[in-house]
Order: sequence, then structure tokens, then C-alpha cells
Amino acid sequence: MEEWHQKLHNNTSPDDVVICQALIDYIKSDFDISVYWNTLNTNGITKERLLSYDRAIRNEPKFSSDQKEGLLRDLGNYMRTLKAVHSGADLESAISNCMGYTSEGQGFMVGVNINPVSGLPSGFPELLQFVLEHVEDKNAETLLEGLLEAREELRPSLSKPNDRLKDLLFLDIALDSTVRTAIERSYEELNNAKPEKVMYLITLVLENLILSSDNNEDLIYCLKGWNQALSMLETGDGSWALFAKSVLDRTRLALASKGESYHQLLQPSAEYLGARLNLDQWAVYHLIISFKSGVVL
Repeated sequence: MEEWHQKLHNNTSPDDVVICQALIDYIKSDFDISVYWNTLNTNGITKERLLSYDRAIRNEPKFSSDQKEGLLRDLGNYMRTLKAVHSGADLESAISNCMGYTSEGQGFMVGVNINPVSGLPSGFPELLQFVLEHVEDKNAETLLEGLLEAREELRPSLSKPNDRLKDLLFLDIALDSTVRTAIERSYEELNNAKPEKVMYLITLVLENLILSSDNNEDLIYCLKGWNQALSMLETGDGSWALFAKSVLDRTRLALASKGESYHQLLQPSAEYLGARLNLDQWAVYHLIISFKSGVVL
């Protein structure tokens, strides 16, 4: 349990929904460990996969009967949070709000009619439908390409006056969140991936970050550098690895600079809230570090 807790803080992923369900099933079966493994294996999570995480899960869960009710309550509540983070529910809702939908009323419940947001690019609904059809694909590349194309198409509408701007912003946030989920889903296959696949996914991640950032000139130069390194590899240029290493170093510096800017932006608010809530200083520090690394649920 402690190992899973460390994984959650370091890098939560869609696998955590399955792990949480496996723990719940294990507890409900009066701690039958075979039930735990059956839930994991049925959903494609093996012992080797558990060991492959940055924070590996090596040990089986061991609980006592007096912990049963409390664990089921806490894990049930946490499961709802995990599903909200890693499922496509938020994305589907955001797309529906922008594309419009009608819900028939029943009994005392009145019907709902939401009109589509006006002024969206032609072909945009079909692009969003494509994203929804591929949102559960194990191969993340096709989904990521669709998500980024959708964010690029949506971007001009975010800077124009619109009485439904809030719906558009929530759609962009949902698309961005789905990018992260898709990338996390592909981590395991990257362990044995060829360099060109790794570099291509890096370009997709950087492109998404650029779409979410202002003052992003350094990130744009990094993206151009990765595209150049990928082109050098594909054409057989023997210096591609050295060039890619230089781009990697520049990318690290750009990300560190961006993280520091967010730290300076958020730190005063964190300290104010910490003082008002009488929090220990370590908790305030941990909150900012978590925000910077993107692991706060």
C-alpha cells in the first residue's frame, strides 16, 4: 500500500484505477490475494508491469480485518477521484457542452437543450468525434495527434469574444488533460521503443505544452530542434544522437525555467493559504512541488 502511495505521488496513471479496484476486490473477498491478482491480470497488469513503474510496486497488500471497513470507505472515495482524473468522462461532457445536445425530460425533471457554440471551425465536430472514438486506444500516437490537432483548431476561438467562452476553455482543459493521460498510458511501451518513437512522442508532449503556455519561445525552439533530430535520424545522419543530446539539454533548461516561473507565481498564494490554515511549512513546500511536477489530484 505504501509503495502504491509513493507511485501516486510520483506519477499517477490510468493503471491506478485498476490497482485501486484490485485492492477493493481483495478486501471484499476477506483478503484473498488470488482475487487481487485476478483483477490486475484481467486488466492487463502483470507483476512485471508493477515492477516497471518509476516507483515500483514489489509487495502484495497485507491488511488486517479491523481495517476492512475504513479501507473500503477510503478506497471507494479515492476511486471516484481516480476515475474523474483518468476516464474520458470530463472530455465527453466538455465536448457535449460545446457541440450541443438535447436531453428529454422525465417526470418532474425538465428537458435540457444546449445549443452548439457558434463560430467553431468547419470539420471540428468530426475531429472531436474522432478523439472520442480513440480515447481508449492503447497505441497513444493516433489519439495524441487528434488531440493536438483539436487544440490547435480551438486555439483561435479562445482569444475571440464569445458568450460561451467558458465552455471553450473547459474543452481545451479537457483535451489537455487527455493528452497527459494518453502519454502516461504509453510509458511502458517506451521502455523498449526505438529512438525515433521516443523522440516523436517528445515532440507531441512539447507541442502540447506550447499550446498551454505563454512566453514559450524557448519551448518552440526546442520543438524545432527535436523535429530536426528526428529528421537527421530518419535520413541516416550519423550525428543525430549528439544533436539530440544537445536538444535534450536545452529542453531541460527550458522546462526548469518554466517550472521556476510557476513556482514564483504560486508560492505567495501557497504561503498565504498555509498561514491562514495554520499548516506546517513542509506541507506548504510539498504543495508547490506537487503543482510544479503536475501530480496533484
